[in-house]
Amino acid sequence: MATQEATAGKREGMETPQHAIPYNFYGQSTEGRQIQISLDGFDISDSGEQLTLYWRAVARPTADYTAVVRLISASGQVEAELEQVPDPELPTTQWQPDYKAADLYLFDLKELPHGAYLLQVGLYDPATGEKMNTDPGYWEGVTLALLTVNESTSVQMIGPDCQRNERQFRCRDAVMGAEFAYPTAWGAIESTLRPGGYEGTLYHYLFNPEPDFHPMAGGLSQDFSEGRGGAYTDFRGFEEGNPQQLCANQEAIYCDLIADNVLIFITDAPIRFLCEPGPAMMAEPLMAVAINLGKTRPIQGFIFLSDLLSREQVQQLHNIAGFDGSIAVNCDAATQNRYNDMMQQIMGEIQAGTSDIQSQQNFQAMLDLANSIAIDP
Repeated sequence: MATQEATAGKREGMETPQHAIPYNFYGQSTEGRQIQISLDGFDISDSGEQLTLYWRAVARPTADYTAVVRLISASGQVEAELEQVPDPELPTTQWQPDYKAADLYLFDLKELPHGAYLLQVGLYDPATGEKMNTDPGYWEGVTLALLTVNESTSVQMIGPDCQRNERQFRCRDAVMGAEFAYPTAWGAIESTLRPGGYEGTLYHYLFNPEPDFHPMAGGLSQDFSEGRGGAYTDFRGFEEGNPQQLCANQEAIYCDLIADNVLIFITDAPIRFLCEPGPAMMAEPLMAVAINLGKTRPIQGFIFLSDLLSREQVQQLHNIAGFDGSIAVNCDAATQNRYNDMMQQIMGEIQAGTSDIQSQQNFQAMLDLANSIAIDP
């Protein structure tokens, strides 16, 4: 591990953090789970070797917590770690609401192998080992930045850096090491990079779209694991480098390898998905752009998904099956044949460029996204 040093103390004068967040940390009290401490923000030097954390009590903490700062490699290994109390002069159980403290961490990055590292922060009770949970629910700790260590180490904030023009947002994302462009109708992006519940890393985009648009995007490290069901954005990269396997796994009705590491496909929505209870989004085809990022990034895969069909075309398909939003009522063989014929007709029209305006625009937007992707060497 790299050599580290730290100092801590009461925040006098309450300067504004260079990067305001905030992140809330939850503890248990007699009133149940509550926000007890906020990480209001942080400062980090351009070299990444100096980090200052700004803490504030929201409610009186119920344990004497210790802060831990880690640098996590792309393989998930802790390469540098430092623990200390946020204020050595006053344990956190004695913090009154709005009490503020700051602590400084110094890392010697010259000892680290070159590569990308996640900067993660958490709080825990050394008496019990119990970790404080953060805003997303039961996730422990937060990821503040991405450090790329080489001859000229750089620090990138989490989330894409996007510029908007009339038609698109053009973005660069340091976590993915990639550039891309997406439609303005999807709205601005909020991003989350966090550890898995058990291991690994998850990266997720939350869009603020216009009505009738439902984009999703996210990706995982190959070792990601936590106690939950699957999600549409659970993508770890191509299995054994084989993009066609992803199309087979998704029962794709359209599949096109745009570049060596960029695949576009359309998920099938067979009538059986309407005749059996399941996720609502499975009631219609989705168009996806999958990016294989390789082993040197914090995540190995990232995927964008969005609606393909216009609301009118979706309704035509649902009417055939008598689908009321929960389950179809017409699932006999004749109905299945009519449904399949309609789906084939719609897909043929889209690929021929003769479908309705909204469906063609949706199809073209995802093609444009796929073709805009440029991955760092």
